[in-house]
Amino acid sequence: DLFPAGVLDQVEVRKSFTPDMPGDSSAGNVQLQTRSSPEEDFLELSLGLGGNTRITGDSVMSDPSNSDTDVFGYDDGTRKLPGLVNGLTAFGRVDPQEYENAQLTELMGQSFEKNLESEKATANPDVSIGISGGQEISRGNNLYGFYGALSYDNSWSVKDEGEENTFASAGSGGELSPRNQFEFFESEHNVDLGGMLALGAEFGLDHKLDATTLVSRKTQTQTRQTSGISGENGEQLRDIEFKYEERQFVSQQLAGEHFFQDYNELEVDWQYTYSLAERYAPDRRTIRYDDLKSNDGRLVFNDSAFSRRYDDLTDENHDASVDFTIPAYSGRNVMADLQSGLSMTRRSRESETARYSYDWRGDRQDELDLIRQEPTPGANDVLSDPNIEDDKFVLQNLTAPSDRYEGDLDINAAYLMTDMDLYDRFRLVTGARVESAEQTVDTFDTDGDPVETGFDETEVLPSANLTRFMNPEMQMRFGYSQTIARPDFKEMANASFFDPVFGFTVRGNPEVESSEVDNFDVRWEWYLSQTDTLTVGAFYKDLSQPIERIIIPSGGSALQGTRSFANAQEGEISGIEVDFRKEFQLDESLSQTLFLQANGSLIDSEVTLPERSTENRDTRALQGQAESTLNIAVGYDHLDSGQEVTLLFNRNGESIEDASRGDLPSVIEEPVNQVDVTYKKTFTPSLTLEAKVENLLDEEKEFTQGGNTFFKYKPGVSVNIGADWRF
Repeated sequence: DLFPAGVLDQVEVRKSFTPDMPGDSSAGNVQLQTRSSPEEDFLELSLGLGGNTRITGDSVMSDPSNSDTDVFGYDDGTRKLPGLVNGLTAFGRVDPQEYENAQLTELMGQSFEKNLESEKATANPDVSIGISGGQEISRGNNLYGFYGALSYDNSWSVKDEGEENTFASAGSGGELSPRNQFEFFESEHNVDLGGMLALGAEFGLDHKLDATTLVSRKTQTQTRQTSGISGENGEQLRDIEFKYEERQFVSQQLAGEHFFQDYNELEVDWQYTYSLAERYAPDRRTIRYDDLKSNDGRLVFNDSAFSRRYDDLTDENHDASVDFTIPAYSGRNVMADLQSGLSMTRRSRESETARYSYDWRGDRQDELDLIRQEPTPGANDVLSDPNIEDDKFVLQNLTAPSDRYEGDLDINAAYLMTDMDLYDRFRLVTGARVESAEQTVDTFDTDGDPVETGFDETEVLPSANLTRFMNPEMQMRFGYSQTIARPDFKEMANASFFDPVFGFTVRGNPEVESSEVDNFDVRWEWYLSQTDTLTVGAFYKDLSQPIERIIIPSGGSALQGTRSFANAQEGEISGIEVDFRKEFQLDESLSQTLFLQANGSLIDSEVTLPERSTENRDTRALQGQAESTLNIAVGYDHLDSGQEVTLLFNRNGESIEDASRGDLPSVIEEPVNQVDVTYKKTFTPSLTLEAKVENLLDEEKEFTQGGNTFFKYKPGVSVNIGADWRF
């Protein structure tokens, strides 16, 4: 999503940790290397058109807040917190009631946009536009080049036929009783912008400099309507939620590769990267209509369930590293390179949230008369300016002291490793990495008292990877390493955020601690030809106090429960994996090829729960770990006609989405079979047509609790057609 595939020079997947990798690479590491100059000069234009079978062309509920710049994924200020409220409440830090001037308080309450009732919009076809180009310039022994790319994508997605149910514990036997039964429909309008510029210079064969700039913006406008039965008394309700979110990532990297022949063939690689990530989510509105205050069964506005929320988060990151490689020994049967390096990371975060609502301060019967009018008034009418006065609706600040936090993370690391070839039969890569990490997270509790948490730890992370070359086509790999899994800012902060799938509140836990991991793996690799491979592997991981996302029930219901994070006592993960690729030549001219590629794994995980756990068991599976994975690709290539067809299948096994720490069962993500089909036709070297169908089966995405449907929806089938012109 950040840059065209043609810009990639190399994708390196490393499944085993080595000391030159970050210490948190417990699951391996993927390294993307971009080109700084193209193999040949080019200019390419890409156009795409698509849609979704469940939403494209339909008239759907939409957010009434529309700014003139929404088409580019930017809010022009329409949704921002009103300046009067922002200034006088200091983004939620000051309660409006602290101002004794009633007129001023009224003006603050009236300053919000009247954007509480949905409108209709047509979900237009998806459109994507991209342009990229590059050039290489030769000057004597030196090469200079650049890559540039811009992309724009405007699309719709949907959660159709949605169902959401929550349950309460009905007894010690594990029985569940329904608490809430909802149906929902959610539409999402997405605008993505991307840009990249890569500059490179090669001075002879020994020195190379690169500068890479990345910009990525993703904007979502989401509208969701939920209706159904709430609570033990069976109240009818209809909720409408409007959510707008801008995410932006900007990165600038400077890097160099140098070879010094006269200094014992010393290689020096270095890089410095600055990145800035921002999340801006203004005016998230939740509006409820129910029959709690109704006298005739109609659904009327409920002010106690109304809220407006404003989120602002900024992450700033500085990352620098330098690596040195030098031949250490060269003998008849042994060759060894010595590699060492230093790195540092400086990361800081500022996150704040402001939340507002209205509170009725007048006679209760007057409020009932207002919301029970005929015809039933909408939220805009109920909260109109004449109804916002000191003896009617008054602006209420719901912002808690814990709704803002700051975090800082400093990591300093050094490593030493050796890469040895032994008797043409073995390769041994071994060494250790020392990482010193200090993290501080500052926030407040509900009373406004400071809550300071974090960690200051130094870890020595050894690694040893041995490869046994059995013959030119076959080898065995054995690996052992220690890695570390540290809690993120949001996992430690005594602050809350919304889960993007369920919409529940998730709160950090200041008591959560880092998890140490011992990794063991063995792989047998058989390279039958340049295109045919077979790999069989097994792995085992021993985890100390692994971090999990858990449910903390409140009032006996997972709907009211807050998600948080906690350490299990210990855990284990073991599994086997198989990966193979086979090509079949269908004619003697080698113009027709059929290929089959697949990888899959079977995984067993177990965590031991702490003694203080309220779960009615001592062990269970690790939260977030799927029981299995399976990916299959079947393709047909016809070189003479320039056609390629690929069928893709993906399935992940059952996994725990949220682990229970109470009487309620865990929330389980159920397996989904996804089938995608791609077709590509190359008409000329300059013109290519590509078509893609995603989620062909349109299977339900489902989460269960105790065998009952907890949350499910259908995402629809996506169809896209695109053309690339290369000049």
